Amino acid sequence: MRLLSLLLILLGYTAIGQTIATDRPSALTENATSLYKNGIQLESGFLIELDSGKTQSISAPNLLLRYGLTDKTELRLMNDVLINEGNVELGVWTIGTKIQLYESDKMNLSVLSSTPLPIVNGEMGSLLEQPINAKVIGNYVVSNANSVGYTVGYTINQNEIGYSLFLSHNFSDNISSFIELYGFNDQLNIDAGFAYMVQDKLQFDAYFGTGLNNKMTFASVGLSYLYLK
Repeated sequence: MRLLSLLLILLGYTAIGQTIATDRPSALTENATSLYKNGIQLESGFLIELDSGKTQSISAPNLLLRYGLTDKTELRLMNDVLINEGNVELGVWTIGTKIQLYESDKMNLSVLSSTPLPIVNGEMGSLLEQPINAKVIGNYVVSNANSVGYTVGYTINQNEIGYSLFLSHNFSDNISSFIELYGFNDQLNIDAGFAYMVQDKLQFDAYFGTGLNNKMTFASVGLSYLYLK
């Protein structure tokens, strides 16, 4: 069982001790397991994005709220407080779900779908007109300290393909690092970072990245907390 305890951070393997497993840190690759049944998890952070050295947006904070509906299904609610050119506004609420399809000591596989809530002038619009994202998330245990994750997805109404390859290394039970290659259509980016498990149910993380064929750069720090009834 020590093998499982080494893989609690980043790729999110379910452990007997019910330790926190987050979708942070990384730009695109979530962990491939769903949240514990009846568990509530808050994942939040500060994100800054720049293009050609100029600040494009600041998310302070960004928020992901996860709820374990069943042993294999979680509900998700996301939003950001956006700071852009001195203006502060609440972003668009996004709802989603993650369903775990397969689980073993070596491999996990899930599907994740999400869509923004179409609220215009205080009224609900049509969900069918919104960008609907669906993707497959997987991970595979290479060794006691190393794992590989990946995602492949498509966003309806935007004709956008998203993909990622995620490599993680665990230095200890509490500290892990990662490097991620990801993109959307023909835009390719890379990011790297680390996670530190402060307590069994509290995680601190940080990551930064840059575009490989574009001038975008970004950085983020965050905290995640797991509450179990």
